[in-house]
Amino acid sequence: MTRGGIILGTILGRGIPGGPNFVFEDSERWVMLRTWTPRHGDLGFLHGGDREGGLPEEEHFMGQKRSYARRASSLATLGLILVAATAREVRAQWSVTSLHPPGATGSGGFAGSGGKQVGFAVFGGVNHAVLWSGTAASWGDLNPVGAAGSIAYAFGADGGQQAGASIVGGVQGACLWSGTASSWVNLHPAGATESLAYAVDGGQQAGYAVVGGLNHASLWSGTAASWIDLNPLGSTRSFVYAADGARQVGYATLGGVPRAVLWNGSPVAWVDLSPVGSAASSARAIAGGQQGGFAVIGGVTRGGLWSGTAASWVDVNPPGATESVILAMRTGSQAGYVFAGGKYRASVWSGGAGTWVDLSAFLPAWFGDSFAEGVTSDGTLLYVTGEAVNTLSGRGEAVLWSGPLPPPPCA
Repeated sequence: MTRGGIILGTILGRGIPGGPNFVFEDSERWVMLRTWTPRHGDLGFLHGGDREGGLPEEEHFMGQKRSYARRASSLATLGLILVAATAREVRAQWSVTSLHPPGATGSGGFAGSGGKQVGFAVFGGVNHAVLWSGTAASWGDLNPVGAAGSIAYAFGADGGQQAGASIVGGVQGACLWSGTASSWVNLHPAGATESLAYAVDGGQQAGYAVVGGLNHASLWSGTAASWIDLNPLGSTRSFVYAADGARQVGYATLGGVPRAVLWNGSPVAWVDLSPVGSAASSARAIAGGQQGGFAVIGGVTRGGLWSGTAASWVDVNPPGATESVILAMRTGSQAGYVFAGGKYRASVWSGGAGTWVDLSAFLPAWFGDSFAEGVTSDGTLLYVTGEAVNTLSGRGEAVLWSGPLPPPPCA
């Protein structure tokens, strides 16, 4: 029920716009390649070097020009002081495991299920989709034979399938695995020039395909021929980032505005989730009747939750944070990141702004920016898959946090 991001386009040599450590991806997400690359700056509103309305220029995530000094405001610092006591109280309850494979020059974790995790690792300058079993040494290479690169973004809730993208014959295409490189299935639709699967669950895969030069939200059922175009009528761009086997979430650009969308398997069965007063929004996760993502309100990117309607929007942006996004969910828990105190902080919530836990506080001191990409549980502990910047090596590294389940909500 989770999703992630990739820079397969860079592997094909389509260029690196922006700063020295930023890698731009044509498919509008990001990933670390050779050096640490902030992944979430475009929030899904950037594609192929073009910009749509909804976010100020400083909010560029891939190849962005971000003003860190502006963001490291006194208000953010105050907010961190207010939550510092909570972090100290729970520090002993959380642990961090490195998933970074030996010999890799970069890695990132995107999702987990059943004690396993998926993501990517860079070997010899090439992205390889990777499957772990909770330790760095357990990594397995999912890169298909003959592929020029691959990445795994999603892990089905049943633990049986993984989804992402691979480059075969010079084309980035959505694909599906069942735990091994040899199980690879090409989902790339006929007539599309690019595709990628961000989600897998209940026998379905979801993501996008580029058709006629435009990104179309897409749904598959295990084969390329099963492809369904979910792009709503009148939308100039759409993406699916998460699915639960029956419903899909993402965003569609309508009337020039990116709007969070909830689909029910059809291009005509969709709900506009954009909150009243928002300049842009996107849904990134779905679980247990709720959807998670963000909305830009009052010029601030604010993480939030929905329960199937725009009116159900709940803001989870912590006090003092100047940016937050929910990227993954399970019933009762959400994961993503917060920008506060001058850096990105991997984060978890349990339904409200006051439940925020700063996972970056549990990393070794030499790690900087961090992002939480996937969240799952074995019924006893919560497991959060993500990545963090190793400031000693300058690379992004896959990490796995484990900690206590949140208490059940009050009746």
